[in-house]
Amino acid sequence: MLSCGLIPENEVAKTAGVALSPITGGAIVDERLATSTPGIFACGNALHVHDLADFASEEGERAGASAAAFARGEMQGGSASADEAPIEVVAGEGVRYVVPQMISHDAEGAVMLSFRVSDVIEGVRFEVRESEGAGVGEVLVRARDMVAVPAEMRRMKVDAESLAGCSRIVVSAVSGLSARQVPAAEGGAR
Repeated sequence: MLSCGLIPENEVAKTAGVALSPITGGAIVDERLATSTPGIFACGNALHVHDLADFASEEGERAGASAAAFARGEMQGGSASADEAPIEVVAGEGVRYVVPQMISHDAEGAVMLSFRVSDVIEGVRFEVRESEGAGVGEVLVRARDMVAVPAEMRRMKVDAESLAGCSRIVVSAVSGLSARQVPAAEGGAR
């Protein structure tokens, strides 16, 4: 299991042949936090930088449970070992990155998506949408907030059952004007 302190260090992952995200510098994982290398799982700041220790701890528990299931033979190899191509998870408008980057078709329960916005967004609307080819499909999950900032990781759960038949989903953060565009008189200076 890959994990590290505040500064991401992924030399061990590189040596093991784990596929890394060019955006986060961490491993590319599925919903079980399985990497592309069978038997290797990633969490915490080895996956992406966390602003809250609680989120990193929760991720560690999930990765540990997945690693234990793998060791007991209850789970197949890494994220790349599935017979069917996984559901691709993509950062859409206003989102810098999303973890996990893929979801297995046999995922169960609620899948936690962690992401960061790319700019300050006021009156933000978060959406997880089905996306097939160039088209945008049904909204699977929607949430709103007063403001979103890049320094604060956001999380949304999507029900695995709602992903049936999907090959790709897009996570977006849209709405209002970014704080850089809002005139100072309207409270845009933060």
